[in-house]
Amino acid sequence: MQQSLPCWGLVLASVLGLMAVALSGCGGGGDAGTTTTVTTTTVTTTTVNDNCLCVYDIDRTMTGGQHNDDCENTTVKPGVVDSAYGGGTLRLSQLATHMNETFCRKCFHAVVTRGDAGGDAGGHDSQERLILLNEVLGGESATFSKEWQEWKQGPGSQSQDPDWKATSSLVFFTNDGHKQEAVKSIVQWFLDSHNKLILPYHVHFFDDRDDNVAPFSGTGYNAHQISCAGRDEKIRNIGKCGATQWEIVECPPSTQGCNVLCGSARSYSKVTDITV
Repeated sequence: MQQSLPCWGLVLASVLGLMAVALSGCGGGGDAGTTTTVTTTTVTTTTVNDNCLCVYDIDRTMTGGQHNDDCENTTVKPGVVDSAYGGGTLRLSQLATHMNETFCRKCFHAVVTRGDAGGDAGGHDSQERLILLNEVLGGESATFSKEWQEWKQGPGSQSQDPDWKATSSLVFFTNDGHKQEAVKSIVQWFLDSHNKLILPYHVHFFDDRDDNVAPFSGTGYNAHQISCAGRDEKIRNIGKCGATQWEIVECPPSTQGCNVLCGSARSYSKVTDITV
């Protein structure tokens, strides 16, 4: 009588970091049969990043001309001084009072402005700054900051000082034509200080001047010239009544970004059916 001898073989397999054990068996009685079972598992992980950032100029973007009573749907703030372009009483643009009706309601908010929003170089608050932060931008929960930071240009240059870094999302005194540099620093600040990764095509900038929008070409960011329906008759290249909610358009995601100037196919003052 032939005795069956047990035989065990252990095979260790690693598939995509997962371990499968193969068990081999040997049968007696002169008939040797081997069966092997291997289990494989594929795991796919997708990371979704929905962080977006809307960056606004102030003067003639979130505000309208102080003395332009013919600007429809703007809101005057009695007793609040707006020192920009000769000064007067603060007038909020139509966008400023309808921000939560745009796609930017789902985004973080930031400011990059040439002016000072009524504050001084030390960053001290003014009534205008407090209104813009708390009534327009959505407060610190949207900006991650309540401090206003002064931008700095490099020695003998109009460009940003290489040693300057954003420590806030509220930046003032930024040179015209160089706002894209400040925006880049703010995006980095969101990542470094708040662990918020914002991809370039999820960054949206709005300004009334074409010389602030055009330099964004090639950055991968989206930039829109606004206040297109009315332009100031007395001061060249600035808006009159400020932005409207209908000018706040989300471009389709693209590694190139979009750069939209007044008069282009995607520029308008009010539409009911938006196609981009």
